[in-house]
Amino acid sequence: MSDIPHIDGDIIVDNSNAIKKLDELVDKMEQRYSAFKDVKAFDINGYQEKGYQIPHYVVIIDEYADLIIDKQTKKDLETSIQKLGQKGRAAGIHLILATQRPDAQVVTPLIKANLQLKVALKVTTSSNSHIIIDQPGAECLIGKGDMLIAGSMPVKRLQGPIASKTDIDKAKRNKT
Repeated sequence: MSDIPHIDGDIIVDNSNAIKKLDELVDKMEQRYSAFKDVKAFDINGYQEKGYQIPHYVVIIDEYADLIIDKQTKKDLETSIQKLGQKGRAAGIHLILATQRPDAQVVTPLIKANLQLKVALKVTTSSNSHIIIDQPGAECLIGKGDMLIAGSMPVKRLQGPIASKTDIDKAKRNKT
């Protein structure tokens, strides 16, 4: 999938490289805040309104549990995610953390506190649902994109799209 035109760089599969990349993103975020300060902009939108163009980044960590369970990388990972979760959005750096293992060792209170929005797909138990969105309900979802979202808003039930291979191939052809 690294040939999709919207992906900047290679897909990282090594834990140590993932930690390095997150550290680089924290540095990039701090550089952006410095640039914002220089032109008296509050965030990326204000910076762009002043005529400066910088891209937004969406960082997707798939199977987040593989990174957080590793005791050697846990502290560094949590620190970087905490910083990016707190200030990254204003700098145009957004995080998506995904895991098939929603337990308290993976989705820690520190991480939950620093993420604006939580999405729960179908889970096996109400305790898994509670870990993700602080209430039961995700165990009753029907699957196939059925989801509950929560965070800085009341819990809502939504239906997410499923991208087919045809959709992905079309995205590859339509380079922007």
